[in-house]
Amino acid sequence: MRRASGLSQEQLATRPGISPKQLGKYERGQSRIPAGRYEAAMAILREYTGMVGGFSEGQAPYAVPAAVKDTLLRTLRELQAGLKLCIDVVERL
Repeated sequence: MRRASGLSQEQLATRPGISPKQLGKYERGQSRIPAGRYEAAMAILREYTGMVGGFSEGQAPYAVPAAVKDTLLRTLRELQAGLKLCIDVVERL
């Protein structure tokens, strides 16, 4: 979402007070992001994109820009095709 909003790691990291290096770890799944920092990052992304998301129950439904949705759907379809191939191989065992 950061890339889709056009923000660099430095731009997103400095506002909630984390280092770009730590943000990179969060993005790569090497560290778990604390809920408070996640909410701060989501607030910044909402400012730039108008996107809605987070842990608050009273928020509007989650929305993503079309480019992000297209990328996600393409990736999921590729994964789906790979999983089908794996299932076919296992079924033949």
